[in-house]
Amino acid sequence: MLNCESLSRYTEKCKEIGNIDPYNIPRHAWKDITTLLGGDLPDLRHSDIYQYLINFKSAYNHKELRAYRSLEAYKYFIAGWVSELLIADIKQGNGSTLCIVTAKVRHSQSLNEEALRPWFAMEKEGPIIAAHCSCVAGLGEACSHVAATMFAVESGANWTKKESCTSQPCGWVLPSCSSFKSAPLAKIDFTSPATKYKNFDK
Repeated sequence: MLNCESLSRYTEKCKEIGNIDPYNIPRHAWKDITTLLGGDLPDLRHSDIYQYLINFKSAYNHKELRAYRSLEAYKYFIAGWVSELLIADIKQGNGSTLCIVTAKVRHSQSLNEEALRPWFAMEKEGPIIAAHCSCVAGLGEACSHVAATMFAVESGANWTKKESCTSQPCGWVLPSCSSFKSAPLAKIDFTSPATKYKNFDK
């Protein structure tokens, strides 16, 4: 249960996405994101993640997030801590599509605790608009669990664009220890977030 201040902050986030609370979206509206082809996925790029984690202004205090440490959350994804990736597409009044993604992400300090439930929202072909996590730091909008979820989607979207599901073994670029079907080991991108960011626009 959120206290008054935390609830106020969460409400501000929901306003940014049309007063939608992702935790209240019915189960039937969610799709398993790992079964979708590239064209059905949000066009999330590494530059979008960087822009959000570093330059995005909080809906609560209007200050830039500057979550540099969360850029290293790619390691969480590689370690197989991200599972049950789900997406809900919500049509907006202006004809655009709002994509809300959620996942289960394991705690970094206590692997035996119940998995966390981060979410983030973005335009289908646009920037990340808002994010949240059920962890203590989640109200800050840019915790490592949120970032790991973003990296999982970005990596999977890139892989499905490069490889046809009819010509290559089915699977996302996910760690072999995850609960999903993994891509061949040679397909997994182990590049560090810092190196990947340097190379993303080349």
